[in-house]
Amino acid sequence: MKASIKVQVNDRLKRLLEKEYSSVEDLKSSIKQSFDISQPIEAMTLIYKDDEEELFIMDENDLKAALWSAESKNTTLKINVRIEEPQPNIQLVESDGEEEFEQVEQPAMS
Repeated sequence: MKASIKVQVNDRLKRLLEKEYSSVEDLKSSIKQSFDISQPIEAMTLIYKDDEEELFIMDENDLKAALWSAESKNTTLKINVRIEEPQPNIQLVESDGEEEFEQVEQPAMS
């Protein structure tokens, strides 16, 4: 289903190209590219309001229903994107008989 989609990431708002999104992952990939987001798509949460103004975290079923609703009512689907910042990996180490915390490098995620 094709529908007009507006996406907000922090204080930036963009309209995505009207195309068929086959999955939430496909939509997240388009958002990631459009907003030049460096975090992996797994760090992105898509939130939208339904017809009753209730907020939902988008999953596959929600995507289909939201796109169908927007298209059938000739309205724009509005999505807010929340991006989780990576948490540092900290471990407890013992040095000279004292315990300390130190940050451990994480492997790069793509």
